[in-house]
Amino acid sequence: FKDCFFIIIIDEYENFKDYQQIIINTKLKQVKQNHKVTYKLLMRDDGLRTSETLAKGQPIQDLHDYRSYNLIEMFERNKFSLHAKKIANKYIELNPYFKNKGYSDIDEILETIDYIEEANNISGAENSLKQWLLKHYHSDKINNLLMWFNEEENLLKKTIAVNLLNQGKEQNHIINEFKKNTQKSKDWYNNYKVGSLFWLYSIKGLKKRYAGFNTLINLSGNNIRTMLEFCYSIVEEWISREEYHLPISTKLQNDVIHKCSEEYKKLLQSEDEYSIEVFNMVERIG
Repeated sequence: FKDCFFIIIIDEYENFKDYQQIIINTKLKQVKQNHKVTYKLLMRDDGLRTSETLAKGQPIQDLHDYRSYNLIEMFERNKFSLHAKKIANKYIELNPYFKNKGYSDIDEILETIDYIEEANNISGAENSLKQWLLKHYHSDKINNLLMWFNEEENLLKKTIAVNLLNQGKEQNHIINEFKKNTQKSKDWYNNYKVGSLFWLYSIKGLKKRYAGFNTLINLSGNNIRTMLEFCYSIVEEWISREEYHLPISTKLQNDVIHKCSEEYKKLLQSEDEYSIEVFNMVERIG
């Protein structure tokens, strides 16, 4: 190995305990010239838990012993979506199976379902919504709303209307805004459609369904690794079930995403600090 250089990379340094970082800090600080070795530490922002070494009064110092840098790409969602799609499509392009079948776009491989279709496909959801209203409101508050329900086909819009009623808005005001398709009603729809869909599932005591690349983007939290893990898991399950027709069904995707979710929750529970609080928050927000 004469004239060779070796680079050793320690991943996840920012997650090391204080005492573990102190050991590495000591090695960095106390290396001697006659060791013929150079140690340098690069870390993400906020990766340093402590600058201490085992020798009192001898901390490691920025620039001299280590350099911190920013790896986090703070994309806004649309930009991240384009970035993620390029990466996903590159994987498809490099895969002989998908290439031979003429597929080049992740959206062609993953079946999707939109929010309106999803709401309308929840069995018995409209009856459950009406029963909830009759249980919690006096008839004067909801008579006109229930009549409007008979005219309106979009169950998600009806659910949003009930949420607006829960906020204290008057039924006729809600109905008029939706009927006239005003900017206010469009804003309501954009702001409350996802939360209302979650709530509709909860009324039925069901878990929300997940499918489609756009959904994976939302679930990934702008993290490429998480997005790719979802994609890999879905494709692996598709192969194991020998369901070789494309696009991959929403049912299979939903099964896999919920399975991944359980694994992520187990990881949350294994964390030392604030694990119970974070886990409970995740459970409550769905």
